[in-house]
Amino acid sequence: ATPFANLWVFLSRRNLEPSTPMKFAIAMVLQGLGFYIFALGGSFAGSDALVPLFFLMFGYFMVTAGELSLSPVGLGMVTKLSPARIVSFMMGVWFLSTSFAHHFAALIGRLTSPAHTADSTVSAAESLAGYTQVFEIVFWVSMAAGVILMALSKPLTRWMHDEEA
Repeated sequence: ATPFANLWVFLSRRNLEPSTPMKFAIAMVLQGLGFYIFALGGSFAGSDALVPLFFLMFGYFMVTAGELSLSPVGLGMVTKLSPARIVSFMMGVWFLSTSFAHHFAALIGRLTSPAHTADSTVSAAESLAGYTQVFEIVFWVSMAAGVILMALSKPLTRWMHDEEA
């Protein structure tokens, strides 16, 4: 998290820091790119359906960079935008929304694995195809969310009464 905090401070000193909604948009794009890298890795898999390590490492780096652009900024915004008497409650709501997101991620995870039955096996290639397809969907949804947030960044910043607008 420290490199991203330093990045925002560095950009702020040069009057280049993006608004909070734009940081959220950047986070969605970074996470989307991470899932694109995962999906792309599937096309470089060998006959054993193993993906080169580079794709896993770089994909996780991008997803983590997106998360580090989202979570601390979101926590700060909850504190900043909530009335003082309910800040703690709103922080709880933020963390509850995170738990719902994890539940939703589990549902997506179920889509990645083919149905297993007691008398059937699934090849690694079939599993890879399932993962690749879901990663592509997550990529497109994340990128669409990022583009929509970018388009709405200025009005959202104004509605937040943020000095960055």
